[in-house]
Amino acid sequence: MTSPAPDLSPVPSAAMVGPVRFATARRVVEVAGPRAFLEHFSGHPRGLWARGPRWAAHAQVLHAFEGSPGADRFREIEAAVHGELGGWDGVDSLRVYGGFSFRDDHLPEGVWSSFPVALFHLPRIEIDGEGSGLARLRVRVAHGSDPAEAERRAEAEADALAEVLARPVAVDGSRPDLRGRTSEGDAERWQDAVRDVLEVIRGGSISKAVLARTTDVEIDDGALSPVDLVHALWSQHRGTHAFFFEPEPGVALLGAAPEVLATLRDGRIFATAVAGSVGVGATEEERAALAGRLLASAKDLEEHRIVVDDMMDRLRPLTGTVRAQLTPHVLSLARIQHLETEIEAVAPEGRTVLDLVAELHPTPAVCGLPRDVAAEVIEEAEPFDRGWYAGPVGWFDTEG
Repeated sequence: MTSPAPDLSPVPSAAMVGPVRFATARRVVEVAGPRAFLEHFSGHPRGLWARGPRWAAHAQVLHAFEGSPGADRFREIEAAVHGELGGWDGVDSLRVYGGFSFRDDHLPEGVWSSFPVALFHLPRIEIDGEGSGLARLRVRVAHGSDPAEAERRAEAEADALAEVLARPVAVDGSRPDLRGRTSEGDAERWQDAVRDVLEVIRGGSISKAVLARTTDVEIDDGALSPVDLVHALWSQHRGTHAFFFEPEPGVALLGAAPEVLATLRDGRIFATAVAGSVGVGATEEERAALAGRLLASAKDLEEHRIVVDDMMDRLRPLTGTVRAQLTPHVLSLARIQHLETEIEAVAPEGRTVLDLVAELHPTPAVCGLPRDVAAEVIEEAEPFDRGWYAGPVGWFDTEG
């Protein structure tokens, strides 16, 4: 979009002391999806969270919540959100968006310099939709001694933004020229890391460790934006949870995750265990044959069972009764197929989704067993800093 943005100046969160007070203006707008909204706020902090037809996007920061290293980072973030926001904005419970690093002793350095050990944003502007073409827009303006002025400004900004989003947007259907340079990292160091971990496993101190490796891709300037990339992931992998979080302009984390670590809704807990993978082949017949082979693979079924059992063992002390599907099914995506088991439980009064995240992260699917020992082995063996990679990302609201 080439039209100038309305005056939606963010209010620095550092200026806020004590509970955050603000006015909210609401509109129902007709939009084709979140792309126009995200492109409109290029150069601002922003984010997108989507699965299937449902999506939520946000831009600018009314207030930021940052955690400190340590095992209490989940509870620290939750306490800060409840202490500084309260529960409601007068109509809705409030959502904050962000995530946590893989390790609780992470330091924001290098490529992860904009990603502390925990960071969540209460956005100034928020919009969500569900494929019908209609979306809910919310614009917030902080106020101090003049709530009426904040309300007036919020209403004016909402009108201006609704007008911008209602304009037709030209879509360039051509494929971008993605000429660039790709490097796979140090293959020799990777092989050394695998040998080192295998030696530790043979020694008996761990039974499993999940190593990762990096690929660096340098793309010519202007050839691809993170909004282009997350929309491609979302459209091509509809069964996944697509996410995009840009805490500072020009620095973003994005992906398409097949599993949800923990969902808490209306007193019920939902989680998915995803482990064991195979390709998709070149035809539907090959896809089906590979899926059947995956379901019959003793190695993949055992890998999957380890993840399911560990997640259920960690949830039982929090919930009592935990139920899982008796056998896994195949989650078939555009370029890969996984074994997946859905897990469900009833949440006791007072439990929140971050209670579940604190207990479940990291699962054996991204770490290993025993968890603490495997995490240390990974830290020593991998030749790079995981940062937020394989850390929990998403949103939670003030109802928990």
